Amino acid sequence: MNIKESINVVLKKYGLVAKDIIQMMVEASLTDGTKVASPADELAVGAELFVIVEGEEPSPAPDGNHTLEDGRTVTTEGGIITAIEEVVEQSAERTFTRDEVKTIIDEVGNAYKDAVEKLNAQVAELTQANKDLKASKDKQEDDMADLKAKVEKLSKSKPESVTRKSDNKVTSELKQGMSTRERARAIINNK
Repeated sequence: MNIKESINVVLKKYGLVAKDIIQMMVEASLTDGTKVASPADELAVGAELFVIVEGEEPSPAPDGNHTLEDGRTVTTEGGIITAIEEVVEQSAERTFTRDEVKTIIDEVGNAYKDAVEKLNAQVAELTQANKDLKASKDKQEDDMADLKAKVEKLSKSKPESVTRKSDNKVTSELKQGMSTRERARAIINNK
């Protein structure tokens, strides 16, 4: 049992006759938003096509070409579909002329060449920065080695007596028995 027959069975159960009601089996929308429908199982040549306006009785589609939202074009005459043009998908393939191919190859080659030149410049810049850092590191290591040698030399030598030679008479030969305060006074007073 198909859909129409099922609907007729239900309608008969309630005492309705199928010919009194237009049963729309297929609905679609046009690109302008207009709703259309057909009592046929599918939109096909020979099927009726109606314009559906909410709150009004369906009316036969006007004569002419009607483009559906899915891209198909339906031609009607007297409310009957007389032709359906299916959507033809265009192939994504394209044929190129020799000149176009040469131009494309040249453009790709130039882009590649530019990219390589930029990368080479960056490599040269980084190489120089690396050399500069290595030179700086080597100098710091040399300076550190010199300082280490000086510290080692100083740590091995005997401390010399520290004397302060100036106008004052205060030297490291101050008496061991003087307190810090007494030594400070002696220095201030140049004694």
